Amino acid sequence: MDKNKNAKTFILFGISVSLILFTVFHFSIIILHVIPTNPLSLKHRGFIDSYTQPLFSQNWHLFAPDPLVKDNEILVKAKYI
Repeated sequence: MDKNKNAKTFILFGISVSLILFTVFHFSIIILHVIPTNPLSLKHRGFIDSYTQPLFSQNWHLFAPDPLVKDNEILVKAKYI
């Protein structure tokens, strides 16, 4: 029993460490993608873009598919009798 318990503890510890390392890696890459351009993000631009572009790219066409380029106004002066 003691050997089985040690194996489960080792597996849970390994999974925990793996999840923590992945979370730190993921947030580091996302932070490098979001912050203003700096030497570190420029050096690793290819890797950062390949990691973030499939899922985290921004497309503003959802909010304004055909944004107005000019402002159309109609001025009306009327008198109610």
